[in-house]
Order: sequence, then C-alpha cells, then structure tokens
Amino acid sequence: METFAASCTYPTEFSTAIRRFFTPSIAVRKASRLISSSLQTANSYGVFWLVTSLDLGWLAWDRGGPYAAGAVVVAAGLYELTPLKQLSLGRCRHAPHSGDAFRSGLAHGLDCVGCSGALMAVLFALGAMSLVWMAVVGIAIFAEKVLPPGERLAPTFAVALVALGLWVAVSPASVPGLTEPGRSPAMEMTR
Repeated sequence: METFAASCTYPTEFSTAIRRFFTPSIAVRKASRLISSSLQTANSYGVFWLVTSLDLGWLAWDRGGPYAAGAVVVAAGLYELTPLKQLSLGRCRHAPHSGDAFRSGLAHGLDCVGCSGALMAVLFALGAMSLVWMAVVGIAIFAEKVLPPGERLAPTFAVALVALGLWVAVSPASVPGLTEPGRSPAMEMTR
C-alpha cells in the first residue's frame, strides 16, 4: 500500500514542479532576456560590419590593427573595475524577480549585457573564430556570473586583460590562439 501511495504522490509532485518551472511568467522572462541578448549580438555585429565596411586602411592588421585590438582588450580590462560593471554583475548574479515578467527579464538581460558586453568585445578583438579565446572568455564570464567568488574576480581579470591587450598591441604574432585577419586556418584551406 505504501508503494502504491508513493507512486501516486511522486508523479503529482513532479508535475507540480514542472508546472511551477514552466509558468507563463518564467517563459516571458526568458523570452525578454533572449531579446536583450539578441539585441546585444545584433549591435555588436552592426558595429563590426560598420567598421569593416568603412575600409579604414589604418586598421589593417599590418598597420594599426594590433593597436586597435589591443586598445579594445585594455578598455575591457579597465571596464572590469568600473562601478557600472560591479552594479551590473551584482544584479545579473542576483536577479530580482518582482514586477512584470517582461520588464524583469529585460532588465536582467540588460544587466547581463552590462557585465559581459566588454568581454564579448574582447572576442571580436581577438578574433571571433578563435576557439581558444572563445573558451577563455566563456570561462571568465561563467566564473564571474556563477562561481561564489565571482564578484571578487574583476580585479584579477582586469590585470589579465590589460596585460593581454598590451601583448596583442606589441607582439600579436606571439599571442597563442589569436586569429589574425586573413591568416586563420580556415582561410588557408580555401586558398
């Protein structure tokens, strides 16, 4: 009899938990976070497309490109130390769930963009096709957002990013995994 009662109770508890997890407000919140992340991606691609379409010769990799890429990485490192980054990171890690689900999700998504947007810019600077730097930046974002000491990692990441930015500017060919424009393995295979 006890086995029968347990078999009847657990599916009910399970279905109740599933219904709570997939409530309409959670779906709306997740959709609004997806919207804000998509807007960040579209904005980043738009800036990238604009800069590459301007045909700025001084940004060529054999001229000022490494300096521009290094400056982006250094700027991301300095952003790690700003109050805006700390505020966005704190709110992203501890998302409030009060009020309208759409606004709550959109605000949470914007906070997540505020805390990881500069690190995403690092991906563009280091080469969006570099699996090495995708993994490194992904781990850094994960560590900041999820791990218990995440909020205290910003100064360490700031120093590392400033050093990396200077390295990219001074000696880009020696940076492991850096995807130099026109020299990626995929580009070599198509020639």
